[in-house]
Amino acid sequence: MTYIKKIALLANSIYVSAYSYYKVSESGLGSSIKLDADEREFFLKLRPLLEGENLVIYDIGAARGIVSSCLAKLPNVSSIHAFEPLPDFFEQLKIRMKHFNKVNCHHVALGNEEGIFPMYVNNWVTNSSFLPTSNYFKKQISDIDKINHTIDIQMSCLDNYVEKNQLPIPNLIKIDVQGFEKKVIEGGINTVRNSKYCFIEMSFQTLYENSALFDEIYRFMCDLGFRLIGVSNPMISKYGVPLQVDGIFENLEVNAK
Repeated sequence: MTYIKKIALLANSIYVSAYSYYKVSESGLGSSIKLDADEREFFLKLRPLLEGENLVIYDIGAARGIVSSCLAKLPNVSSIHAFEPLPDFFEQLKIRMKHFNKVNCHHVALGNEEGIFPMYVNNWVTNSSFLPTSNYFKKQISDIDKINHTIDIQMSCLDNYVEKNQLPIPNLIKIDVQGFEKKVIEGGINTVRNSKYCFIEMSFQTLYENSALFDEIYRFMCDLGFRLIGVSNPMISKYGVPLQVDGIFENLEVNAK
């Protein structure tokens, strides 16, 4: 990486951090609520979906817990259920959440089947998935082509897990599971249909083998009674190719009540 590029990236990071701080302050969020730079970024993405009181949120694909820790600091959020299957990430999640009584951590993967299945652990651990990384993704993103190993992971269907553990129906569901998003929705159709909003990572290109792309997930969500009301956080490859985006869906029937 050249010196000029390093300076440019540092300047951009400082700008983004300062701008997010300004926008969060402008939002009217109390000064007693301290969000770090990553948390501010997610708060600004999700802010339109966080109206009301006693909100219940599912963080599916919680990783280290940036989203959960951000939302746990909001006074109108009553409970968060964070789902993370990777053992190392789950331990980090528990440590980060130990000061938040409203966060419940679940060491389980969600999909459309019940049982134990192998997960591909990449050298970029955050990109680990039940689906192998595609050759296309390997060409677009450097240093992502190494699968270090596989681990056996317990998978459950969201609807079954909610019923078995008597979890409250969520107002908002965030799903970020590396190409496995449609499988999660298929296993949780009843839960999804009763939620007000869904925040879903969707890909324009095949980044994981046999993964559902943007248009397929979009049509599926529309069939469930949702409409796409916004997008955020576009990911662009080093060649300028749009790879993925976070879609914001509103449940028309539930929000009309």
